[in-house]
Amino acid sequence: MTRHFGGVSPVRHNQRMRIIGLLVVVFAVVFFITLAFLFVRSNSSQASVQPAAQAPEVQLVEVLVPIESINRDSALTPEMFQRKAVPADSVSDRIV
Repeated sequence: MTRHFGGVSPVRHNQRMRIIGLLVVVFAVVFFITLAFLFVRSNSSQASVQPAAQAPEVQLVEVLVPIESINRDSALTPEMFQRKAVPADSVSDRIV
């Protein structure tokens, strides 16, 4: 009759734990090496492909912008305004 009543002896249990631990370590090392290889490979492929994106050319229009607030009854003079270039898309029909 066994001393452990049909159970696994402590020696065999320790051997199994060592084998399982060793397998876990081996799989972890292989996993991290694969992960590092994929990371390095993806960075090198991104560095070699550089997009040649150019900003679309924006058409500018000159508009008159008041330098300071203009009173209702005051006469308009050229010194009250400055010219400013703005994108044509942002200009409405009401802008001079």
